[in-house]
Amino acid sequence: MKLAAALTTLLITTLTWASNLNTCAPYIRSHVNTLTSAAAEFNIPPELLTALVKQESYGDPNATLYYRGSGPQLEALYRSQAPRWDAALKMGWTYHDLASSMGLTQMLGSTAWSMGAHYPPSKLLEPSLNLRLGARYLSDMRDRFGSWETALEAFNAGETRVANGDIPLMSVGYAERIINEWGRLLACEGRQ
Repeated sequence: MKLAAALTTLLITTLTWASNLNTCAPYIRSHVNTLTSAAAEFNIPPELLTALVKQESYGDPNATLYYRGSGPQLEALYRSQAPRWDAALKMGWTYHDLASSMGLTQMLGSTAWSMGAHYPPSKLLEPSLNLRLGARYLSDMRDRFGSWETALEAFNAGETRVANGDIPLMSVGYAERIINEWGRLLACEGRQ
């Protein structure tokens, strides 16, 4: 009985969210079902994941931010961590792929690989995989740090920096923008 009630609530939430989409978040329109599913799977409010997607890619599944550093510097960085990346390199990943952010959630290649996404890097542009990885990583950061705000800071600055108390102001601002957009989406839906 509890499972049926939970599924009904999820269905109503999904339908409500989808019906408000044109007004509240048109930039995610074509990915709403995938986003809602990923959010539910990792216990994230769909509005929060939507706000993260807006900040990261504005709903463009092909958005890619390539690392701008020099090849030799980048190679030295990743070689210093070998053999951690050997399998990725053998699969056709490049050092730039590992250092680039891709897709709706701008998942960093090295983070995705560390989470078990052992696929060609172009697969990170697929909305379903990218949203699941982004949602899982955000959920993991919330579990580790205890709040959505700190989880967002870790999503942006990196888990190690946040764990060491080295949170850049840029990441603080990043988290604030996403939380503000989350509030705007809730208000647009009439839920705040």
